[in-house]
Amino acid sequence: MKELRLAGATTGAQANELVRQRLLPEYNRRFTLKPADGSDAHRSMSGFDLAAILCPHHERAVANDYTVRWCNRWFQLGPPALPGLRGGKVILEERRDGSLRIRFGQEYVKYSELPERRAAATEAAGGGTASGTPVGLRPPSVPDAVPPPWRPAADHPWRNRKLNNR
Repeated sequence: MKELRLAGATTGAQANELVRQRLLPEYNRRFTLKPADGSDAHRSMSGFDLAAILCPHHERAVANDYTVRWCNRWFQLGPPALPGLRGGKVILEERRDGSLRIRFGQEYVKYSELPERRAAATEAAGGGTASGTPVGLRPPSVPDAVPPPWRPAADHPWRNRKLNNR
């Protein structure tokens, strides 16, 4: 700012011109260093799937029936059942084009979205009661009254006045 004021720059255009012609070349001359090795250090992007890298990843556990839940949607994983898949962890890739891929380790798994889950299927099959509680399960119990706080007995050492009045 001091240089701009000394040069007499009063507008933004004058300040930009001054920076471009005088200040920036001087700054670059003072602080630019030559690299120790002039070769290009960037790696080649061949062999990398950028669509898989540049998307949100969500880790989920696979249920015993080879289903995965994500965003209140259920997905049934298709065959073949890979070793360690049941009970294992899968990665859901939410791609930028709107598609979804499920990956287990380095392999992508085929899947299909389930329209409904077990709760609706159980009631349709007659497995529930009129109150909505499944057969064989008790309704949630009401907790007992809170017990009164513990008080020591009349003959407890804490109540012994001889010890307290020394």
